[in-house]
Parts: sequence; structure tokens; C-alpha cells
Amino acid sequence: RLMLSHLTNLKGWILLGVCLYMTCAARSVGLTLLPVAPALALLRRRNLTPALLATGIALALVTVQDVALDTGRSYLQDLQATISIATLRSNVIDYPKELVAVWVNGQNFTVAKILYLLSLPFVVAGLWIRLQRGLKALELYLLFYVLTILLWPSFQGTRFLLPVLPAFITYLMIGTELLHGVSATTLRLGLGALLCVTYLVNYYGKDRAIDTTGFSQPEFIS
Repeated sequence: RLMLSHLTNLKGWILLGVCLYMTCAARSVGLTLLPVAPALALLRRRNLTPALLATGIALALVTVQDVALDTGRSYLQDLQATISIATLRSNVIDYPKELVAVWVNGQNFTVAKILYLLSLPFVVAGLWIRLQRGLKALELYLLFYVLTILLWPSFQGTRFLLPVLPAFITYLMIGTELLHGVSATTLRLGLGALLCVTYLVNYYGKDRAIDTTGFSQPEFIS
């Protein structure tokens, strides 16, 4: 959220750098956030120095964590695999199918697929409307993130798309502007209610028993 506001003071940019580091510390793929601030500054023809400062702080903290704490490389180890055209082609085909997770209710997958296909045109329209209003941090982040997971050597399924799902819903809501003659507010409230019901049904249909079988393994203790 900091990146979407006008950070004009040094403390703000330092705080942004720390926040960027925290995303990288949580998951290695958080590195895809680092080029967003400099890219946004370049596109808007603003002073590049503060954005580079924030990015540099994040990179410095990531380096300190890696060296001092010996945290390992996490999923970056996957990059040792060969990135091929076949992998890219496969990911381009498979990942869009995983976006059906937005509508998965845990009861009827056919309904989820129908809702996904019906919502997809509105998502594309919402993205187009956003791009017409100017490229923003969200779109830049999605660009870097999606390129990363498409080039990733191993397919990771829905869990790699979790950061994309909120954007999917955002674009879906924006895309409803195309329905002239229908109250946008009413439609968005209806979509929001449908999503909430979908997630509640999915949640209460899950097996929430705690699996303790892995706790005895060394990697869970260290």
C-alpha cells in the first residue's frame, strides 16, 4: 500500500524498504516486488533515487539475513533446474486453469468452472479499464510476478497463484462497469456475497484435523 501513495520523505522510503524485505523474508518469490518501485518511478518520470534507496535497503537486509542466519535458498533452489520453452508453454496453459480456485466451493467443481468462465471476460475487461487509467504498482507487480511463475521450472499449482487471486477479484469488480443499465453497486454486492458464500461452504467442507505425522521429522524441528 505504501507504494501506491506519494512517499515524499526519507522515513517513508526506508519503511517501504523494510516492508519489501519482509515480503522476501516470508517467501523467496517476494523478490518480484523489488523492481516495482524503480519501474514505477521511471514510468512516471519521477526521481529514481528514493525508489532505488528502498530497493537497496530491502536487498541489503535480505543479504544480511542470508549470510548471518544461514537461512538457505528456499524455493530458489528450484531454479537450478533447466528453464525450457516446453516448461514455459506448459505453465502458460496450466496456470490459467488453476484460477478456477476463486470459485471452488468444495462441493461441485462443475459449478466452479462455470462461474470461472462467466467471470473471466469481466476480469479481462477490468484489467483493460485499469490499464486505460494508467499503469500502476499493482499491474507492474503482477507483470513481474506472473513472468516469474511462468518461467519457474516446476509447476506449483494454486498456491503460487494466491497473490494473484485478490487482483482477479478486483478486476472482476471493476469489469462490471461494462454492464450498462445495471446498478454497479448492486452487482458488486451480489458478487461479493456469492464469493463469501463460496468460501464459507469450501471452508466448512474441509477436513481441519491437525496432521502431526511430520512433527517428528528433523526438518520440522530445526
